[in-house]
Amino acid sequence: MWSRAYGRAREQWARLRRSPIYGWTNKQGVRMAGACAVFLAIWTALRFILGDKNEAILVATAAILLWYTMETWSLRWETINQTREMRAQRELQIRPFVVLDFERTESFSIHLALRNVGHGAALGVFCSLLRVQIDPFSLKESKEEEDCERIDVLAGQESRRLISRHFTTGEPYPIEGLAAETFEAIITYKNIEGRAYKLHLRFGPDGYQVLEP
Repeated sequence: MWSRAYGRAREQWARLRRSPIYGWTNKQGVRMAGACAVFLAIWTALRFILGDKNEAILVATAAILLWYTMETWSLRWETINQTREMRAQRELQIRPFVVLDFERTESFSIHLALRNVGHGAALGVFCSLLRVQIDPFSLKESKEEEDCERIDVLAGQESRRLISRHFTTGEPYPIEGLAAETFEAIITYKNIEGRAYKLHLRFGPDGYQVLEP
């Protein structure tokens, strides 16, 4: 629960950072600091002319410290933004994205396949597959689980058929389906850095629907 709340807080903060309001606030802060520094500089000049040199020196020092602080703050946020953009680009380069798809064969039968539409390799890919059957009279659903084998490595843009094994002989065979059928799948995998991903989806004649994990 706490990890989910922390993740949502980070998403909200990232969204705020991308908003024009935040950019306006950031620029306004720098402008206000500049205005204060100019005001203090004018005040320092006047006090120096009037003869109160000690007070003028203190005010000048405060103006310099204020301006230096705001400049350092602005440079810090620019560095954070650059680091965040570099991490996002790195994530896009190694991010796998595995989905479930139909694969038609020459014999016109349809096999179910896992397809990595991302750029990076997916490691330890496992699909928990449910074949959804809908009663035409009551419209109630019943789900039958399919036994899918784990795929160790699924490269970027690679597709691999879902394989099951016969419960008596142990022989592997590809899982087949019909275009009119509906399936649910929970797909789990990791990227090359060990970050875990999970996708819960439902697909069939009506298209894809991403469900809550």
